[in-house]
Order: sequence, then structure tokens, then C-alpha cells
Amino acid sequence: MQSNIYSLSPTEVEIWENGKQDPNILLGYFFKKPGQNLGWQLDHNFTDAGKWQKEMCLASQTFIVIIGGVSTGKTVGVGISAFAHGMVTEDFKFLNIAKESWQSQLMYLAILEHTKDTIAEKLIVSSPKRPYPMIELAFLVNGRYHHATLEFMSIGSDRDATNIFSWRGDWLNVDEAGRLDNLTEIVGNLSTRGTGNTPVGRPYISRLSLISNPWDNPELWQLFDLAAADPEESLAINIETKDNRNTTD
Repeated sequence: MQSNIYSLSPTEVEIWENGKQDPNILLGYFFKKPGQNLGWQLDHNFTDAGKWQKEMCLASQTFIVIIGGVSTGKTVGVGISAFAHGMVTEDFKFLNIAKESWQSQLMYLAILEHTKDTIAEKLIVSSPKRPYPMIELAFLVNGRYHHATLEFMSIGSDRDATNIFSWRGDWLNVDEAGRLDNLTEIVGNLSTRGTGNTPVGRPYISRLSLISNPWDNPELWQLFDLAAADPEESLAINIETKDNRNTTD
């Protein structure tokens, strides 16, 4: 354990506890940059009809398909939601994969950008780019060690995601899923990566999500329709660029 690992103050522990029910409480404090009164917020400045980030973050469903136009906050929304989960879930593991490594790395860079000069940055003990980008969180809560990892990889040269068959964790996200030709096969291959338990016996959350621009990919829309037809186990969200008022005309 690092000797300089960040220890939450009693006030921060209270915010941390409240943040388990409302991630915006967590983000409002830990993601606050100098001069700000409130840190980054899920669904900030979205239309009421277009708010989706908090619903996705807190979803009980284990299969999520999000199709949205350009600048609907998909990459940053999922990335910071994963960070929030990592802050409150012991031994949390997240993996973002995409067709190319650069695409997956965009989420990694977005998270680091939003944590820069914030208290959240103090919770990051390492963020290497090699052999693949990863963000490792570690801090103390009432003297107890808390640890989580967020990883970012490409789908692999074989294009069927078999390169990550040794990975198991809580949440696996497929970035720009509509750009993958064999998406149904990939989803089938990835569906087993959330099974099992952490080393201390906690069952993995077992969440698989797809985020994408509305590409003309029949498999993407078929998976969206399947998710929409099973709201107990799945969540399907379709958002338009105009719903995000943070973007300019």
C-alpha cells in the first residue's frame, strides 16, 4: 500500500455514503475544480426528455444499449459513471473496449480531463498508457483500503473479443458498437465476462453496455429492440443531439 494514499475525511465519508444513492452528490464534491461551486453532474443541461446519464448509471438492468447522436455525452457519461461506481464499490472492475485502441482511449482521456485539479484526482494512484490505458483508484475510508480499476482496450485483431476472455469484472462497455460488423457474436462472447465473484466473494455486477452513434448497422438496432422489449433485464435509450444543451448549434 502506498504511504501517501488519500484518506477520506469524516465529511468526505458522509458524502461518499450519500453518493451511493445519488452519484451527483459524489461527483458534485469530488469532481469540483478550483473556482467551481459544484463538480461535473450527470444530465447537466440536458432537456428533461433527454436526460439519460443518471438513469444509466443507477440502472439495475444488466444489459444496456444506448444509441445517441453526436455530442449526446455517451463516452464521458459512461466513463464518469464507471468512475463513480469505482469510488463506492470495493474491488470494482470496469473495461471499455472499441474497434480501435484510440477509440477506447478517448474515454480514458475524458476521465483524466474531468478529474484534473479535483479531489477525485487524488484518488487515482496510477494511470499508465502501456501496455494499455488503465486508471487505478485507491484510497482509505475510515482506515479501510478501497480499490478499483478502469481499463481501456481494443476489440483485438481477431475482431471477436476473444482476446479478453481472461478478463472478468463488473461492467464491460462496448464503445461505438455500431462500427462492429459482427456485433451479435461479440455480445455473445462478452456476456460471460461478468460472471463469478471478486477475490473477497462479492458477486460481480455483471453489466454489459453498448454505446453508439446511430450507425446503419442492423445488428445494433436489433439488439436495441431486444433490450427495449425486456425492460426487466435490459435498458434501451435513444437520445438526440438536440437534447444536450451543452452543445452549440
